[in-house]
Amino acid sequence: MAQNDLDERLVYLTCRHIFQGSNSSVRKRKQVMNLIHRNQPGLTDILREYNIDRTCNVVQRLLRDQVFQSSVRAKIRFPELFDVSPAQSADREASEAEAARDEANAVKEISEREIPKDYRPNSQAQLAAEVTKESDGWDCPEAAELTEWVKLLRQHAGEQIKTPNEGFELLCELRHSAVHQLRKTARGVQRLAENAQSFLEALNDTPRSEMVSHIRRELNLVIEELRHNKDLLEGSYLAELQEIQAKCAALEKREQDAKKVMVDSDAQCLNNADQRIERLTGTSDSEEEFLEAIIAVNSSN
Repeated sequence: MAQNDLDERLVYLTCRHIFQGSNSSVRKRKQVMNLIHRNQPGLTDILREYNIDRTCNVVQRLLRDQVFQSSVRAKIRFPELFDVSPAQSADREASEAEAARDEANAVKEISEREIPKDYRPNSQAQLAAEVTKESDGWDCPEAAELTEWVKLLRQHAGEQIKTPNEGFELLCELRHSAVHQLRKTARGVQRLAENAQSFLEALNDTPRSEMVSHIRRELNLVIEELRHNKDLLEGSYLAELQEIQAKCAALEKREQDAKKVMVDSDAQCLNNADQRIERLTGTSDSEEEFLEAIIAVNSSN
């Protein structure tokens, strides 16, 4: 990897939290320099290695190329930063599958409680009464609750909706998710937007269908941005975790080495003491020799 690329990657990782949001649109050198100065305590390491002028140059280059502004562009620029291991992918798939099951169960439970599948008006008069509901304050179709419309449309869909049951199940999911504020995965939100567009197309509501289509495109871009950002954050976390684990292993080894030095030193001290005592006892007279000397002295007297 070229030195220039290495500089850009390090600067991106270090400064991405600074040049986000409105700051990602900054281009003038003075503004860039002010932001770097303002966040200088958190940039100590990189400024020590590259100095502030060089860092500012790299930041400006990344800003011009909109790398800070879009994680998609950042992934194109630094693909290795967004790599996801097979284990991470498997964990994410399992987590999303579990969340999807929870979503489906929540929607099913609410639907069974609020919208019986066997609901059917007895007559056109009843249908009209259900639609207007003047006694309940409904003076136009827009005043009706979505729950009531789902009941009615389920049985009076007509041929324009090829699979009415499936279509209204999806409509129910949209309604329940909004009314009951159900937690949705990114894929779940994309599915709701897709279903909304399909329903509008079935109703031949071209203006609103085009509007939802535009929303879907923007939504997909936002979700893709979030996904790339998550990949980057997970990669950064795992890299830092590995560094922490390596430092912990080094500290543990230092602890074991220090303990070994202590034990070995203590053993050496004990050994030295034993040898000293042995030398002292080895050069003194034995008990028998001491008694013989006393007897000899007494005999001479």
